[in-house]
Amino acid sequence: MVNDLGGTKHPAERDASRGPLDDLDHDRVIPLELTSRRQWVGHKHKIPVSPATGQRASTMQPSSWGAFQEAMAAVERFGLDGIGFVFSPGDPYCGVDVDDAIDNHGNVKPWARAIVERLDGYTEVSQSGTGRHVIVKATKPVGPNRRAIEDGRIEIYDRARFFVVTGRTLGLSP
Repeated sequence: MVNDLGGTKHPAERDASRGPLDDLDHDRVIPLELTSRRQWVGHKHKIPVSPATGQRASTMQPSSWGAFQEAMAAVERFGLDGIGFVFSPGDPYCGVDVDDAIDNHGNVKPWARAIVERLDGYTEVSQSGTGRHVIVKATKPVGPNRRAIEDGRIEIYDRARFFVVTGRTLGLSP
C-alpha cells in the first residue's frame, strides 16, 4: 500500500500551501483500496463535512460520509478546504499522524523516517506541511492515542476520527 512519489520545497510548505485540488490527480495518487470505500468526507478548517449536504459530518455516523468522488465534488460544490478519510471499526485501517517530522531544511527527521518506513503504508504530507500521515492496515495498539517521540509527536487512530487527506505524497529522501 506504499505510495510515495517524491518532490519537495520547504519543502513541505510548497505542497501544503496549494489548493485542495491543485495539480493533483487524487484518484491516481491515493490507493484504490481507500478510494473505493464510502468513508470520505469534505472538511472545512479540519472539521468533517458531509459530501451530500455540506453540513458537519460525524466520524461515528456513516450516513454522513460518502464516496471518494462525492467528497471531491463537495470541495468545489460547498467551497471546502479538502477531503478526509474516516476511520471506523468496520475497516482494517489505522491512521498514524507523525507531527514535526520535517526539519528546518525540509528533510525528514531520522526518528520520523524510521516510523514511516516501518509502517510501510500510504504516506503523504500532512496539511501543515511539517508532518506525515500514514494509513496502514492495522489496529491501534493499546495505550494512549498521542505519544511524544524525540522532538515530535505521533497520534494513532483506528476509529471515530478522520484524517485530512492531501494527496501530496513525498519520498523519504529530501
